[in-house]
Amino acid sequence: MTEEEYAAIEPDGRDEYGPAFFKYTEEDHGWSGEIFGRLLWSIYQPRSVIEFGCGAGATSAAIRACGCSVRATDYSLAAGAFVASRDPGIEFVQLDLARPASEISRDLAICVEVLEHLPPEDAPQAVANLSSFAPRVIITACPPTRRTVTRVKAGEKVLHLNEQPFEYWVRLFKKNGMRLNKKATRALQDMMFALSRFGPLPTGGQKQVIPGWYYREQLGVFEVKP
Repeated sequence: MTEEEYAAIEPDGRDEYGPAFFKYTEEDHGWSGEIFGRLLWSIYQPRSVIEFGCGAGATSAAIRACGCSVRATDYSLAAGAFVASRDPGIEFVQLDLARPASEISRDLAICVEVLEHLPPEDAPQAVANLSSFAPRVIITACPPTRRTVTRVKAGEKVLHLNEQPFEYWVRLFKKNGMRLNKKATRALQDMMFALSRFGPLPTGGQKQVIPGWYYREQLGVFEVKP
């Protein structure tokens, strides 16, 4: 989402991650989240999944539709309302990645476009949480130069607080006993690039849903070190 697109969102008071934010993201690229969810299930066929920063729930719902147990989490309770409207059977839990958390281990953990929204000082705890929730963690995290803002009553507020080169996240996961699976990462990048570039519009025709850089530059598959 560009700076202009963020600025066009009518904020919900001082909550930049309120219903208006999730409604916009759902309309703009919810379709791609569904593709991502189905693709992850087809590759790994997990029995249980936990998603962090689930937003409107497109990815979680797609995975659950494949017969998988899914727990969707988000810092914002507004996300829970969107998840419930999409699929009441999805378990939603409000969770702050920046604080120590305990969870039952799942087969797969997903965290898409969330980590860059946390302050730098919260990154180590967030990655420690992710690393403890599943033996395989799939993330995307926005790199530098894609800084975005939205307007709130107090003025412009920066949404991306910690844009980093991907190696930054690789180092943090390594400290928590997880390694980047380069082969699996590249394969997933290539498949998403091929599948999610265009999506149908309700009025007919096609729309570019996710540019290639979104997954080429930002996606990583992390696994517990053997």
